[in-house]
Amino acid sequence: MPSYEDDTRKVQTAVTGRPGSDQPVFLPFDHDDFDGFMRGRTRDDFYCGILLGGCGKQLTAKRYLHKKCHFAHRPPVHCRRTQTGEDSADHLYIGQALQRWLHRQGHEKVNVSYLDLGSGPGGAVEVRFGSGARLVRVQMGRMSLNQWEAIRAQFVDEDVCAQWAYGPNSGLAHNGVQTEGHAIRFTCRTEGGTRKVYVGTQHPDHSVELTTLDECHLTDDGIITPHMTGEPLIDITTDAGADTTAQLAFPIVPGRLAFTASVPAEEQTVTGRRLYHADVQPLGSVMTRIRIALPLHAVPPSPHRLNVIESTSHLIPQTDSSATKPSWLIEAVGFSSLPVRSDPRWPALRPAPEPPAPSVTVTGTHVRAALVERFRKELEAVALSHSLIDWETLVGTTGMAPSDITPADRVRLLIEVDHPRADGKPVLSSLVGPTGDDSGPPSFFTDILRGLGRPHDLRPIELGRLRKVEQARVFAFYQEGDSRT
Repeated sequence: MPSYEDDTRKVQTAVTGRPGSDQPVFLPFDHDDFDGFMRGRTRDDFYCGILLGGCGKQLTAKRYLHKKCHFAHRPPVHCRRTQTGEDSADHLYIGQALQRWLHRQGHEKVNVSYLDLGSGPGGAVEVRFGSGARLVRVQMGRMSLNQWEAIRAQFVDEDVCAQWAYGPNSGLAHNGVQTEGHAIRFTCRTEGGTRKVYVGTQHPDHSVELTTLDECHLTDDGIITPHMTGEPLIDITTDAGADTTAQLAFPIVPGRLAFTASVPAEEQTVTGRRLYHADVQPLGSVMTRIRIALPLHAVPPSPHRLNVIESTSHLIPQTDSSATKPSWLIEAVGFSSLPVRSDPRWPALRPAPEPPAPSVTVTGTHVRAALVERFRKELEAVALSHSLIDWETLVGTTGMAPSDITPADRVRLLIEVDHPRADGKPVLSSLVGPTGDDSGPPSFFTDILRGLGRPHDLRPIELGRLRKVEQARVFAFYQEGDSRT
């Protein structure tokens, strides 16, 4: 089964309204935030947006207790979308934020375009206003210096007053600093169940100071931030009131940094993130021991795996009273675990040896009862969220591996989940699908029906219809707040 990061059926962002919409939504990772996100929305509101590089098909918001909540495609799945993570809709968030800001600046005709520069929509965001004679271009994707210079010359030839700004991974901000004396940077962070847009001012010393668009104003020279005018810096604080004023931060190119041998730091959290000490090696550089800050909802990295930071991250200096020189912190939104224990791109990284696998069995009465109770509670939670779960994920909630349970024991356990039998009682285990593409009933569904004394000698199409009927009955039975057992 593909990993979460590689499986394009499972995505973190979508658009609402229609496939070609530019209205993005971000599904929070944590199940506690799921109900708030869905408030006022229906299961039919979400699409794998064309402007996200997606297929345009509908997506379903999936709620899970023991892994990230995410959007999933409805089978059959034929989607070639490549960017599916937390930052995959940042170009839409930036475009919408600029459009709202320009409206507040008094411009009525504002048109936003999301350019495809070869790797899908969003390589650049162009916002035209002032009868099209003025333009803000946020360069999101990487571009050669020659291309950058050619497009700048083209704007001059067309008599377009263009201001360039740069996303986290464009690699051109330092050229903007050389040309203009500073560069405008855009980045997004996850806050309050959405992606919040920040504007940065990069100075010749490579420092970047962040603020929000609300603190900026527009002149004939373009976007003016408080850091360009000498106005007091604003404080960006969390709901808890902790000061997280933006400081010097260096963006790290996704996919060029790996780490392993991670252990929790003594100071467990900082600004809503959990800290880990890890062996870190950038591509083409030496290994160093450094702290990594990951979101509280992120699965803790295993010290026995080689992990790659594939989304936007930042290198931030940290200074405290006990140190004369700043230490460094890597702030990341997530990571991907490689299936191998070594990689020639990061030769110095050596994961800690895997611990011996514990011996498990499902033959004991107490073990079987505990598994059945665990499966039943997990499936009831899945039913409340009107979603499905695959067998591999269900087993994973117990701390066991699918290989620890034989196919025969799988059927027996799921039959026991639906005991005691009663007339009119829906089949809770109908929510369990096969690992991978859930395009039809799993092979073991027939055996479950047989064990429950239900009609099972059916053609595949009839079996599929019966399973969908049972799923609908389960959803109706387990309404939120329903205390029936």
